Amino acid sequence: PKLSVLIPCFNESRVIVNNALAVLRNTYPELEVIIINDGSKDQTFELLKNTFDLTSGSDHGSFQVYRSGQFNNLLVIDQKNVGKSRSLNNALQICSGSLVSTNLCAPSCVASFSLEAVWLSMVTSAPIAAAIFTPM
Repeated sequence: PKLSVLIPCFNESRVIVNNALAVLRNTYPELEVIIINDGSKDQTFELLKNTFDLTSGSDHGSFQVYRSGQFNNLLVIDQKNVGKSRSLNNALQICSGSLVSTNLCAPSCVASFSLEAVWLSMVTSAPIAAAIFTPM
C-alpha cells in the first residue's frame, strides 16, 4: 500500500534538504513525501524550492501546495506558522497514501530501508526495532 510520509518543519534550513533526501531515497516501493513548511523565517522554503525544482501547484486557502520537478512523489506545503498539529492536518488533507507516517520531523533522518522494514513487520508480525536519530 502507498505510504505518505509527512515532514513538518520550522526554521530547518540547516537540515531539511538532507532530511528530505534521506526519506526520498527510501526503498519503500510506493512512497509519497509531503514536507510542510510551517512559516519558517529562515531559508527553509527557498532551499526546498531551489533544490527540488518546486513549481506552484494548487491553492488550498490557508496553504499553497508545490510539486517537485525532480521527484514526482514529493509535495511541499508552504503556509503561515500554525504549529505542528495544524501543519499535519493540512498535509492529511492532500495526502494519498493509505498508510501515513507523521512521526518524522526535520531534523530527523531515516535509514534507506527503514520504512520498508516497518511495513514488512506490520504484515508479517515479525518483531523489529526502528530508530530515528537527530544529527548534532
